[in-house]
Amino acid sequence: IVWATSYLIGCAIAPCRHKGSPRYFYVCHYCHEGNYPETKHEPYKTGVPCEACPNNCEDKLCTNPCIYYDEYTDCGLEVRFLGCNHSTPRMFCQATCLCDTEIK
Repeated sequence: IVWATSYLIGCAIAPCRHKGSPRYFYVCHYCHEGNYPETKHEPYKTGVPCEACPNNCEDKLCTNPCIYYDEYTDCGLEVRFLGCNHSTPRMFCQATCLCDTEIK
């Protein structure tokens, strides 16, 4: 499982014995997470490779991630109606407010 906006991914595997046969436990941590109903079918963004990041491109992939993330899924609307100086978008929509040219 991946999302277009994830840029840090860490995974681990641990063997667990259950009645003599090995079983394995897998865990992955994503930054930014993206398991939301409206984005679960977006493992990548469509369009011209690196169109959104012409100065930060490697192997046809953008390499300039935003270090902030949006805690709300409707931050575009929040910011449009309230603005980034309002306390709600400022706290919960940091990527939308602070990352103009980065991947978010």
